[in-house]
Amino acid sequence: MILLEYRTKYYFISCVLDILEEKKNLFKQDEVDAQDVFSIFQQRYSNMDTHWNIPAKQLEIYLLHMRWMGLIGLNQTSESLMIRLTDAGKNAFQSQVYHSIAANLYYSKKTEILTKISIVIAIISMIIALFALLLGCSGRDSNIGFTINNALAFFQSFFRCFPLWIQ
Repeated sequence: MILLEYRTKYYFISCVLDILEEKKNLFKQDEVDAQDVFSIFQQRYSNMDTHWNIPAKQLEIYLLHMRWMGLIGLNQTSESLMIRLTDAGKNAFQSQVYHSIAANLYYSKKTEILTKISIVIAIISMIIALFALLLGCSGRDSNIGFTINNALAFFQSFFRCFPLWIQ
């Protein structure tokens, strides 16, 4: 859950930096209405994580975090909340710091999924191996496969030597 929160937070921060830089360079707007930023984010940048897991109030909290980090400046007018990009925000956009953090967090999500799949495959492989061992032991010919005594002796010697391998 914490990974999801940070992943969505840094993704939102990088998208807001993109939006503000785009508005500043293409449309010559130094300040952008927060509602415009939210709607552009939902239209162009929203993905499965952000669409289902970020309530509107959380977006406002992320904007406050960006202000506390010095990335943006907030100006409250009578009608709306205006956002402007600070020098620190421009430097962060140019160095792509928050974009890299967001990408790394998405990569760690994929790694976590891959790890879970690997564990399931390992458990299934172990069950199949044990089943094959039992089938080999129940055969008519005693020369085919392991016997239960040989298998137990192997595992006992393996676990007896295991502490030596760790050192």
